[in-house]
Amino acid sequence: MKKMLLKLCYYEIKLKFYTITTTFSLYFLYTLMIPLFIGFWPELLYQFHLGVIWTSLLFSFLPERFFQTDLDDGTMELYFLSNFNVKLILYTKLIGYWILKISCILFSYPILALFYHFKINVDIFITLMIGSFLFLLISNIYSCFTLSVNSHDWNSIQYLTTLPALLPLILFCSYLQYEKVNFLFLIGYLILYMIIYSVIVSISLKNILKQ
Repeated sequence: MKKMLLKLCYYEIKLKFYTITTTFSLYFLYTLMIPLFIGFWPELLYQFHLGVIWTSLLFSFLPERFFQTDLDDGTMELYFLSNFNVKLILYTKLIGYWILKISCILFSYPILALFYHFKINVDIFITLMIGSFLFLLISNIYSCFTLSVNSHDWNSIQYLTTLPALLPLILFCSYLQYEKVNFLFLIGYLILYMIIYSVIVSISLKNILKQ
């Protein structure tokens, strides 16, 4: 079982490897564009750097339809017909995809530290790791609801449904870093959404496959 899950995680990384360029480009583009609107003063950049990083993270994570390929080629149906735990399979795919996403963010982190004049901090690093996984969980929950929507309408629906759920998380993560609040709050938030993800996504995918 463990070998199968590791192979699936590796397969997901290989399958989605092309997205690493898109994610890195979008993330870096937003982190450079936002200062154009707020100004390039060092004090201002330092004051708002966390909000800029989290907002850029949000918009670089949104434009994805995570389960669409698996549904189109019949792989998702095979997962449900197999004897393996479907929830574990869904989490393994998600972790593989998250490894790709977070590698882009962490690679650009030292560059952003120079650009925004802040010190590389362990607390920020940990919050980015946990928060980015939360972003991916929430994005994929809402993405699952829009799988039956055609691609032309999907982008607008994705932004309208997902943004209200993710914006409070941006404020929460920024608050944690500014006020140095205990990470248990964020971990509790993560556990809550992991439970929601495992229940809602598996039920939604089952209903889509029955149609």
